[in-house]
Amino acid sequence: MEMENNLLPQGGQDTSVLARLTYARQILAEVRTLPQAKEIMDVAVAAEVYAKQRQLGEEAERYAFEIRLRAERKIGKILIETPKNPGAKGIGPIAVPKGNHNTPTLKEMGLTKKLSMLAQELARLPEEQFEEFATGIRDARELKRLLKKPKSRKENDFYPTPGPLVNHLFERVPEIELTHRILEPCAGRGDLWVEMQRRQRARVDALDIEPGFEECRRWDATERQAWQIRADSAFSAELLDKPDLSRWAQEWTISNPPFDQAEKIVPLAWEYSRVGVAFLLRLTFLEPCNGRAEWLEEHADQLRYVLTCNPRPRFRDDTTGTDQATVAWLVWLKDWSWEKKGIAPPVQFIRKWR
Repeated sequence: MEMENNLLPQGGQDTSVLARLTYARQILAEVRTLPQAKEIMDVAVAAEVYAKQRQLGEEAERYAFEIRLRAERKIGKILIETPKNPGAKGIGPIAVPKGNHNTPTLKEMGLTKKLSMLAQELARLPEEQFEEFATGIRDARELKRLLKKPKSRKENDFYPTPGPLVNHLFERVPEIELTHRILEPCAGRGDLWVEMQRRQRARVDALDIEPGFEECRRWDATERQAWQIRADSAFSAELLDKPDLSRWAQEWTISNPPFDQAEKIVPLAWEYSRVGVAFLLRLTFLEPCNGRAEWLEEHADQLRYVLTCNPRPRFRDDTTGTDQATVAWLVWLKDWSWEKKGIAPPVQFIRKWR
């Protein structure tokens, strides 16, 4: 297939940009080789730059970026089907090729490793998902952010809690007594619950929206009604003097909740716990965003412990060592007040500063 030259407008032919990009998209379906696909990608990149320089508008820029994505996806599909170059053994000029092969390297094909990885990632996307990306994304920065999402999150935002982190919590928070009853409202498959059950003399209750073990009961920790039912049951048990039922009244709520649900769960846990709450969260939970800023400010005086962790635990599927986010045990105590001790709360929040 011979591709038409000069797809970019020449001189003052601004009105032909979209038409020429549309032609590039049409011939992309016929592309069978890497040089052809890369040529269309280069045309789209140049058209995107041209549209910005000539201020042709967001439509022209976005359309050029869409053609670029489609060309990169085509590159990725070809790369996936192409035998890999085995590289060479050794370093520098003494390197010896591994066997006889005619497959060119990425450099010989005019591709960078970064482009190769991106192109193959785009190629592996389901058609429907790619179409959403191609027609909805405005620039490379947004693409990078969206491509991370499928890999970085797990189903129900579930991440098991490493046992040593549980031990350090209990060692550093003496207010958690052995006789205190604890609720784990996001128990998952029981990693945190098992460690607490081993340490505590009192009952540790396990609940989760998707119970992962026999002792765990189903409930939704984001619903106020679920917490209220527990509180009502505990109150009735105390009136009836039935300690076997009063286990529903917890002194502590301790959990590693789904981060995207934490701002709903933490305030409810605080309201329905007698002594305090401890949550393993990303340190960015302390950022006073709209959904939690007011609550964080109101309870800054009772934020007793911020226990950061190093090394970082591994909470993501797309990392080989540790997570990219710092996590910490955040502990609030109901009978604690920095201000009553004549100390300004060490963690304070600044909002609306501009």
